[in-house]
Amino acid sequence: MEQRTRKPDFWTRMAEVHPRRSLALFACGTALGLGIAAYGLFTAAGTRIVGVPAEDVALINGRHILRSDFIAQTQVETALPYDQTTKEQRLKVLGEMIDEELMVQRGLEVDLAASDPDVRAAEVAGVQLEIDADVLAQQPSDEQLETYFNDSVTGLDIGVPVKARGVQVGQVTMVDFSSTLYEQDVPVGKRRGYIVVRATIVGPRAHVWRKELDAYVQRGLRVRTQLAGITGQQYLAVDFVDPKTYPPLPFDWKPKYDYVPSAPSFTSEIITSVQNLISNLDKADIEHLGRNLNALVVNVNKKLDQLPVAELSADAAGVIRDARATINHVDRVIAQAPIDQMVRNLALAAARVDALLADPALGQTIGNAGVITGRLRKIAESGDIDRIAKNLDFTMQRADALIGDNQYDIRGVIQDLRVTAANLRTLSETAKHYPPGLLVGGPPQKIELPNDVKPNNSKKGPK
Repeated sequence: MEQRTRKPDFWTRMAEVHPRRSLALFACGTALGLGIAAYGLFTAAGTRIVGVPAEDVALINGRHILRSDFIAQTQVETALPYDQTTKEQRLKVLGEMIDEELMVQRGLEVDLAASDPDVRAAEVAGVQLEIDADVLAQQPSDEQLETYFNDSVTGLDIGVPVKARGVQVGQVTMVDFSSTLYEQDVPVGKRRGYIVVRATIVGPRAHVWRKELDAYVQRGLRVRTQLAGITGQQYLAVDFVDPKTYPPLPFDWKPKYDYVPSAPSFTSEIITSVQNLISNLDKADIEHLGRNLNALVVNVNKKLDQLPVAELSADAAGVIRDARATINHVDRVIAQAPIDQMVRNLALAAARVDALLADPALGQTIGNAGVITGRLRKIAESGDIDRIAKNLDFTMQRADALIGDNQYDIRGVIQDLRVTAANLRTLSETAKHYPPGLLVGGPPQKIELPNDVKPNNSKKGPK
């Protein structure tokens, strides 16, 4: 009976590995995540500008209460930095400023300054207080900075800290668009659309920053947004980077405060890298790459089949046997070596060296050598050696001149010395054979007897 091949169902096909489908799902997930992030960015509370400009805290009958004035007044009344004040203290100061503004507007309407001397004196005192507040708010210990971002700054709110390499040096005072602050008269199509972030640097370091900010920027001082943890709030991080890699953003206006260029956040760089990777994968020919990989695997299998595995295995076994034999031979040599005797000899030699070093005579010899060296050094330093060398040189010159002038006389003297030496040799030979001859002369002459007379050697006694 013929069997039919069962067609795979939907879930079976989904379980199979498919590169294009995987990349498509990955791209869809990335696009969905970016869409959700964009929706949260533009619909979050506090991102809409309704009636009060960003640089103001209140608008009373068309009159502005600036945020900088509010911060300065809060610091004056509480004698604390703005970030250390409580919400109740800020609301109290804001209520007082609103009441004051209403009273001033009402007084201007009825022209109390012209008719009431007390109001006039109060206005003078108020102006003086305002001047004092401005002086306190703009004291040399604070530095106003601003920077521009060309990407999202989600989570960066007013009051968040400004940190330089992890050390808090200030806080953010304003976040707004460049189209609102600097590009209101620029056509919409030519606007930069940057995010303008302003911050205040507080403490004694502000004076140093104001003085050396330009040099810092040239060295690569940049501002970037950074998370205070995995799910924490963003803050402004100030650090040095490569200025060629992160050049300043171009703009056509004059900054109101000292400008510090920005750099992309690490999150933005990661998202950009992922997007570039997805784009490159979309451009890649996956099917062609798979065919090349299959061809490579087939070629590798063919080459492995052509290898002489048996011969290589036999050669490897032989190498292992030779190595084992060599190791055994080395073990036998080490076992037969007189290591104990060598150790004892080394110990004896060390003991002799110790005894030699402990001998007082060695110390005395070294001391004498030191004394001699000192004397030689003194002689060398005193110049006696040079003087002796000069005298020897002079003596040799005189001897050379003397020998050159009397060389013939010296030759005759040498010949006479040779004759004298020969006579002395003859005299010594004579003394050796006939010692008395040195005192009485030569030996006696030999007596020759007549032929008919024979010596009688018989001895006769007396008659």
